[in-house]
Amino acid sequence: MMPNTLKRDLSEGVVDAAINFPDDDVETFATHSLIREPLDLVLPDTHPLARTRAVAVERLADEPFLIVPRHQVAVLHDSIVQRCQASGFTPKLGLEVYLQQTIINFVAEGLGVAFVPASMRRSQIKGATFKRVADPPMVEQMLFWSSANKNPCLTGFLAMCEDVKVSA
Repeated sequence: MMPNTLKRDLSEGVVDAAINFPDDDVETFATHSLIREPLDLVLPDTHPLARTRAVAVERLADEPFLIVPRHQVAVLHDSIVQRCQASGFTPKLGLEVYLQQTIINFVAEGLGVAFVPASMRRSQIKGATFKRVADPPMVEQMLFWSSANKNPCLTGFLAMCEDVKVSA
């Protein structure tokens, strides 16, 4: 489900818990941080920078970026834009794509470059190369739930999640 849909369904009691990116409404729900990880650069295998050991972000100034729409995940979108601006340029936005795996597939097809959570390396999409960059943008994923939720299964689920804290 998309982040906005998850938030709506959680508010309406359609779902009991959701894993999502933090946003301005974080105070509305109870939360538990699950993972904080860097964003990795994804390039097509055929891109000249794909063969370099380290990629300086400023070398991406002329590249079209595939990025999640801001209205869906502002924190993710903004962290990418801010990292590019810290390197002296505002990214040229190519396609706005909702799903991270789709972004990687489009990069593999040569439609642009992207930053995605480092855990997406596991997707092993043919034609895409992942690179770490200096001072990468960071992103957090959190568990959200309503403290007013009376589902008896939620208590056990939350207890299990208390043991989860991963840093990539």
